[in-house]
Amino acid sequence: MTTCHPIICAPTSVRALRKGLKTQDRRPVKPQPKPIVFACGEAWIVRTPHWQPGDVLWVREAWAVFEGCGCSDAPCGCLPTGSTLYRADYPGQDDLGPWRPSIHMPRRRCRTFLLVESVRVQRIQEISEADALAEGCASISEFHSLWDALYSARGLGWDKNPWAWAYTLELTAKPKGWPEV
Repeated sequence: MTTCHPIICAPTSVRALRKGLKTQDRRPVKPQPKPIVFACGEAWIVRTPHWQPGDVLWVREAWAVFEGCGCSDAPCGCLPTGSTLYRADYPGQDDLGPWRPSIHMPRRRCRTFLLVESVRVQRIQEISEADALAEGCASISEFHSLWDALYSARGLGWDKNPWAWAYTLELTAKPKGWPEV
């Protein structure tokens, strides 16, 4: 049986994932490992990653329920009442909401699934240019800014060079038995 886990993504990440432009995701190791010093050097003990190769991640994203269009002509071509709208599909159109936060997205409304292909641990500053591109960024500098926007307030900014899980992901089909809307 497939193990499924939720992953929260911002609209920009959802768009990049769905277009195949984002195939990696980095998340801080929690808690950050502490070095153990031996006479011959030091070692780091790192916990097991939250997600393992073969796991399926279901993407939680900002969403809304379409409450109807108010058109008097039936059928009008609008979405059916009760359809799910995804904020990633409507950049800059905040009036379509009210948008519900990604944390509150129920499983049955999910449309994007990711297969964890591999996982490795690394210091965040060890990211390569190719890895930054796989993160959906144009450069290491852009990734640096994104990382700081997400994690510096939590004490895990780029300059701290924290340990991070580097996941390689692939779009996959909805798992069998997944709830429907």
